[in-house]
Parts: sequence; C-alpha cells; structure tokens
Amino acid sequence: MRTAVMGTGSWGTAYAMILADAGNEVVMWGRDPQLCDAISTTHENPRYHPGIPLPATLYASTDPAVALAGAEVVILAVPAQSLRANLAEWAPLLEPGSVLVSLMKGVEQGTTRRMSEVATEVAGVDASRVAVVSGPNLAREIAERQPAATTIACPDPGTAEALAEASTTAYFRPYWTTDVVGTEIGGSVKPARGVGARAIILAAVMAISLPLGACSGMPSFGNLFAGPDPSSLPDEPAEKLYNEGIALQNRRDWRRAALKFMEIDRTHPYTEWAKRALIMAAYSYYESQDYEETINQARRYIQLHPGSNDAAYAQYLMGAAQYDQIPDVQRDQARTERALVILEEVTRKWPQSEYATAARRKIEVARDQLAGREMNVARYYLDRRQYAGAINRYRTVISQFQTTRHVEEALARLVECYMALGIVNEAQTAAAVLGHNFPDSQWYKDSYALIQGQGLTPREDTGSWISRAMRRITG
Repeated sequence: MRTAVMGTGSWGTAYAMILADAGNEVVMWGRDPQLCDAISTTHENPRYHPGIPLPATLYASTDPAVALAGAEVVILAVPAQSLRANLAEWAPLLEPGSVLVSLMKGVEQGTTRRMSEVATEVAGVDASRVAVVSGPNLAREIAERQPAATTIACPDPGTAEALAEASTTAYFRPYWTTDVVGTEIGGSVKPARGVGARAIILAAVMAISLPLGACSGMPSFGNLFAGPDPSSLPDEPAEKLYNEGIALQNRRDWRRAALKFMEIDRTHPYTEWAKRALIMAAYSYYESQDYEETINQARRYIQLHPGSNDAAYAQYLMGAAQYDQIPDVQRDQARTERALVILEEVTRKWPQSEYATAARRKIEVARDQLAGREMNVARYYLDRRQYAGAINRYRTVISQFQTTRHVEEALARLVECYMALGIVNEAQTAAAVLGHNFPDSQWYKDSYALIQGQGLTPREDTGSWISRAMRRITG
C-alpha cells in the first residue's frame, strides 16, 4: 500500500517505521531538508530517535507533492493546532479516494473540533475516508520495536480493518473499531500523575464511554484497554475455520479461502493455527492474483516466523508475486528488480530447498528482462549516433548480464560503436571475444566483416574491460 506520512516528528517517524516494516511503500514529508536527508540516506531520525535504525525502504522529502503522489493512505502526523493550515495546502495534492489517518490527539482551539472533523472539513472528504489512531503508545518504545497495541477507528468498517491489517507487525498489534468519537475523546485525555488524577481520568472516560456503548454497541470499558471483548469473537474453533478454508481452496474459490484464513489470524492470533493460516492466506491471495496482498501476508509470515520450515516458501511467494507482474521490456522494470532481489534471497538462504530451483529459473528470466531494458536504451542511443551513451549501456549488459541471450548482440554493437569512434583496439577486442564465445553467430560474421573492411582482424587485448568482464564467466 502506497502511504504518505506527513510529519517527521517522534510519533510520525515511529508509525512510518511500522508501516514500512509491515510491507507498505512509505514516503515521509517534513520541512527540515537536513532531517529528511538523514532519514533517506542514513536511515535514522537523529533528532527524535537517534541510534534507532529505520527501514532502508523509507525515505523523506520536503516536497508534499512528492510524498502525496499516488498515496492511497495519508497519515497526518503534524501538531494538532497546525493541521488546518497544513491540510489546506495539501488538499489539492490528495489522490482521489485516498484515506486520511490522524495520529493527533486533542481538539482544535477556538472551534473545539476533533481532528477527524478538521480533516473532513478542510480536505472536503466524506467522514468514511477519515480514520484516527489512538492508544497507550509511547513513540520511543515503539521505535525500539517493543510490543505494543493501539486502536484504529474509522466509520467504514472495511477501511478500518484494512488499515489495521496494513499496520500489523510482529511487535505492533492494532485493533479496529467504527467508534471514531470515543477513540478520539479517550485519546484526548492527557496523562496525569498521582492516584487522584488517574481516578479522575478513569471517571471521565467511563462517563464518555458508557453512554456511547449503550447507543452504539461499543466494547465494554475494560476492553478499551484490553482489546476486543472476547464475547464478541466468533464461536468457531480455529480448526473448523481452517478446514473451511481448505474446502474453499479445493473449490478454487481463492478469494474467500484467503479471507477465511485471515479470519483465523484475527480471531486466534499467535496460535499454531494462525501460523498455518497465514501462509495459506498468502498462497490463496497468490492464486487469486491479488499480488499485493500476497506480498503483504508472505512478508508478515517471515517477520513472525523467520525460522519456520515454510519461511522459504513465503519468500518464494513474495518473489513469484513480483515476478508475475513483470511488465513489458519497454516499461519501467522496478518490479523486475524487486523480484530479482527477493528470489535471489531464496537461493541464498535456502539453496537446497525445493523452491530454490524454481527461483533460479525465474531469476534467469528476470535478468534477461533487465538486460533487455539496457539493450533498448542502448539501441536508442546508437540510432542517434550517441555512441558514448550506447557503449555505457552495452557495457552494463556485458558486465552484469553475461549469461543472458543479449550479450551476443551487445558485443557486436560494441564493435560498431568503437569503430565509429575510431577506438580500434576496443573494437578488435569485442570482435575477438565475440568470435571466441559465439563462432557460428551471424553477429560475429557481421562484426568480422566490419573489422576486415578496415583492413583489420579481431585481436583480443587482455587488458581491455571487455576481456576482463568475459573472463569472469568463461574462466
């Protein structure tokens, strides 16, 4: 899920870390260029969380348009009293249908509006697209990845559940509700010191929560602190739900099977059945071609059960989900690169597993795809006689993708480029290496004719980068 976190403070940074750890694509926004640069390059927030490593995939920008571009979820993590002014600036940049999530506590001075009300008013969105996060959370402890829980509230139950799932990690467990008012008011009660102060706070929360509970079916007061009321959980045992999921798989009803397995994860967390269900959910999502959910659930499985026998399969599923989305070679190959990294991890960590062989086959295809991208760009430069640019791209193919089908043409094109530039020695070397490795190739015949036409013959210079690069694979 593409997420923007608007704010680089203590809580905003901690929540951005949670989202990134949960497998989301996260971009932060902040006003301080030096702080944004530190988050992006050193993967640390030295001002608020010094010494705590942030996920390498997390980066920050001072440009709100960059942070908000394509964001499905926008996390609002600025000071409460500055929300109205900031959101007025950001509103034109919001993606249609994006969900706003407030991390802020308190009410707006002067209007006494809750933060969700300010967001709804200023952004001009329906209340069903605004959610809030509130709980007994200390940003520093969460940044240290200490176990914690929180509440996510949104009027739309589907959105609330999706946000909770997208924020779930091995150390952070959100519970969702549709009671936005109760969640915000409860969170607005500031911590106080002393037994008397605590009693006053508890009395205030009871006064708020009990009437709301009578009207809306809100969980009991005790469960505001202890999570969902056990009496509200389904009666079905985990084994029954699991078998129902298997039955749905056998009927190839993959989507419903995935949802059935995810129900086990929600209602019987941290059990052996939940462990089994999570990997089966990832597989079901893969078969239903919901690749983003496949990646999310497989990543969660690895985070929760890194030593499991099925960890290799979860890693392979992540790679296969990226692999199946590899675009045409003419388009951006970011997914191909991600697939390659994930699949290479399968062969590195689990080289003897049954999934390593399948991963290697996919790796070869992915590498060929990336080499094809370089060849396309190189041909573009060559057609325009921009020989230096073309040589750089052909060099990438020969240096990094020697085992692909493109290396043969790349060597021949280097002969052409170097001859056009008058760098005869490199042209002769490229032709000689091409002839040595592909003696019956039409590319070699054409290259030989080009060299011979200038009264030259192929001759390898062993000090050339071409010779050194090819020796690495031919010995």
